[in-house]
Amino acid sequence: MAYRSKNVGKSIKKASQSKDVVNQALSKAFESLKDFEVREKSTAERKKTLEGIKDINYVYNYLELEDESQRSDYKSLQSSFEKLVSEKMIKDPNLKSKFPTFEEYKKGNFKPSIGDQYYNETSLNLHRAGLDPSLLDLLKKGM
Repeated sequence: MAYRSKNVGKSIKKASQSKDVVNQALSKAFESLKDFEVREKSTAERKKTLEGIKDINYVYNYLELEDESQRSDYKSLQSSFEKLVSEKMIKDPNLKSKFPTFEEYKKGNFKPSIGDQYYNETSLNLHRAGLDPSLLDLLKKGM
């Protein structure tokens, strides 16, 4: 049996084609990997944004509840003040009164007045409870 040489050209061509197939598969795999990384970053950013929105929502809900509480306190003080004004107007119909707005109350600038006398939250709450605010002054002086 004699040695028979192979056709080297065919072998080179097959190897080249196989190499191209492998290179194309690798290129697709690397592109998919890049897309995956981009998607992962995008997903992470979305999650971070959603968590930030949740935190903002918690703060917003807290502020809303606090605002509702302040509004109810303000309305309570306002009704007590109006009752006090109506009692004092019986004695002096020309009496002037001023009750601060809710924004002033929120800022802490709460100085309602009837005539020349200023009232605070404590005195209005005492009046609503049926106690005379001058009683508080007497107690303070006694202490």
